[in-house]
Amino acid sequence: MRIRPKQLGLSLVAVASLSVATLFAVNSRDTMFVHFTHPVHVQGDVLAPGQYTIETMSGAEANNNVLEVYGKNNLHFKTTFTTVDAEKIGGADTTHVSLLKIGNNYYLDKIFIQGRVNGYQVLLPEDIRNAAQNAQSEDLTATLR
Repeated sequence: MRIRPKQLGLSLVAVASLSVATLFAVNSRDTMFVHFTHPVHVQGDVLAPGQYTIETMSGAEANNNVLEVYGKNNLHFKTTFTTVDAEKIGGADTTHVSLLKIGNNYYLDKIFIQGRVNGYQVLLPEDIRNAAQNAQSEDLTATLR
C-alpha cells in the first residue's frame, strides 16, 4: 500500500479540525444577561430585582445542566441551580427567560437560546410545580454573549 502525501496531509488536517471543533464544543458555555424586574425565586434562593449573568458551570466539575448566577459586573456570585433539558418545538425565536408567577411570587422556570430546540428547565419543588398548573408565565428577553 502506497501512502500519498496529499491524501495524508488532507487526512491530518481533517483530524486536527475535528479535534479542535470537539474541544470547543466540550468547553463551550452558554452565557446570557437578563434583567429581573421582580424578586425571583431560584431553587431556594431569592434574587433581588436587577441585572444578572447566567451561564453554564465552569471548572473541572463542569456540568452543562448546572447554571451559575452572577450579580453586578459579573463579580458577585449569587447561586447555582440544576436544570433538566427543556424542548421548544421549532426552536426558540429569541433568547429568553421564562418566569412563573404564583400568587405574588416569581419563579425561574425555563431558559431558551435563540435558534435552539433544547433549553434549560429549572427543577422546581413539587408543591411549586403543582401550583404552576394555574400560574401565569412571563418571558423576559435575555442577551446572549
